[in-house]
Amino acid sequence: MKAIFFASAFATLISSAYSALTINTPASLVECEPVSITWDGGIGPFDLSVFPAGSPNTIVENLGEVNGNSFTWLVNLPAGQPVGFSVVDSTGAVAESASEVIQSGSSTACAAK
Repeated sequence: MKAIFFASAFATLISSAYSALTINTPASLVECEPVSITWDGGIGPFDLSVFPAGSPNTIVENLGEVNGNSFTWLVNLPAGQPVGFSVVDSTGAVAESASEVIQSGSSTACAAK
């Protein structure tokens, strides 16, 4: 009886410490302007990357390892390109955002050609 109670309490503790990993799709992406990328759940550190829409296994840009649940990215890809974001936590859980088309900004100086 004590073993069952302990196992149940342990499972409850683990599930409250770990929640499913989800990533939020930014409202808009504008060339050469910063955007905040946020996610919830998972266990850090996290690896964050940008992928072309429809091809989450192809990385356009690796944004690196992040310890928190947000990252500010300077959109350095050209306007017109549809991209999504992928976050992977330390357990290997993966979450992908919906795709968003990069909009033209007031400058193109930072965008990779």
